Amino acid sequence: MKYWDFWVRALTFSAFVGILVVQKVQLWLMLFLIMLVLARWLGRLYCGYICPMNSAMLVADWLKKMFKIKERRQPGFLSFRHLSWIMLAVMISLMAVSQFVLKKSLPILPVLVVSAFFVALFYYPSFFHNYLCPFHAPLALFGSKAVFSKQVSQNRCIGCTKCEKVCPSLAVTVDRQSRKASIDTALCHQCQSCTRVCPTYTIRYQKVRYEVHPKS
Repeated sequence: MKYWDFWVRALTFSAFVGILVVQKVQLWLMLFLIMLVLARWLGRLYCGYICPMNSAMLVADWLKKMFKIKERRQPGFLSFRHLSWIMLAVMISLMAVSQFVLKKSLPILPVLVVSAFFVALFYYPSFFHNYLCPFHAPLALFGSKAVFSKQVSQNRCIGCTKCEKVCPSLAVTVDRQSRKASIDTALCHQCQSCTRVCPTYTIRYQKVRYEVHPKS
C-alpha cells in the first residue's frame, strides 16, 4: 500500500477524537509517555504517525497548496532554541491548575490541535514542530540518539536537495560542499516525505551509526 502512512494517521486521529469524546485524555497522555520512552530506540514515530497535531497540520498544508496561500516568515522573537521547553512548562502548569484549582479539565489538547492547524496554514510546518509544540522538547531529547531512524546512504546520495525541501521539521540538510544529505535524528519524525521524493531510494529506516570522536 503506497500511502499506508495516511491510513495510520487517520486511524490514530480517529482514536484521539474517540478519547476526547469519552473524556479519557489521560489515556492519550499515557500513550505519549510510552512513545516518548520508545523514541530512545525507535525515533520519533509518535510525531510521524500518532500525533493529532501533525495530522491536522498535514490537512492545513494540503489546503495551503490548494488555495495557494503564501507562507509568512517566522517571527524572529519566537525563534529561540528553547521555546518548546517553555511551551511544555506552560502546558503542564495549565493542566495542574485545571486539575487541582479549577477541579475540571481544560481542553488543552484540542486547543493545541486547532493552533497547529492554523499555524501550518500560514507558516512552514517546522515553526510549530520545532518551536511551538510542547511535545517537541522531550521527544527531541529522547530521539537525539535513537537506535533506529531514517538515514541516508552516503554512497548513493546525489545531493539533489529534494529531501531537504520536503522535510516538515528541517531534519534533513544537504552539505553544500560534499553534496550529501544527512538526517538529524533529534528532529526526524520518521515520516515518508523524504523517502518518497528520493530519486535514488537512498533513505531508509535503519540502525544508526553514530560517529565516535576520540578523547583528546
